[in-house]
Amino acid sequence: MILSNRGPTAANPQNTGFMLGEDDPESTVKLPAVDRRINVRYPRGKAATSCLISDAQGGLWPAEVRDISMGGMSMVLLRPVERGAVLNIELANKLLRFNRRVQLRALHIRPHPDGGWIIGGAFSRKLTASELQALV
Repeated sequence: MILSNRGPTAANPQNTGFMLGEDDPESTVKLPAVDRRINVRYPRGKAATSCLISDAQGGLWPAEVRDISMGGMSMVLLRPVERGAVLNIELANKLLRFNRRVQLRALHIRPHPDGGWIIGGAFSRKLTASELQALV
């Protein structure tokens, strides 16, 4: 079979999918999700491998940083949070005597294969280039 673009037609103006074959819905090709991140993500560096999280109820717990960008971060927590929850995060680099408190809105929550939860989210304000450099 040939991969063909079955774009919009007069009979079906909403069709923008790619199909294998003629009318076999099981042969629809699923294209991979596009990474729509605006900011470059950096893997955790030696400087910021962990951070402290607090929520609106005053709970305090540690988190392991997975990656960070000017606009957000991904981390592993031992407990889940609700999508949309606002978390207060203290990021620090002890060697540089640098710390920042930022707020992060949890946008993505999924179980971590080794236990805990992977939380990804966006900062309420972007980090500056120098703040990010101090953390990676």
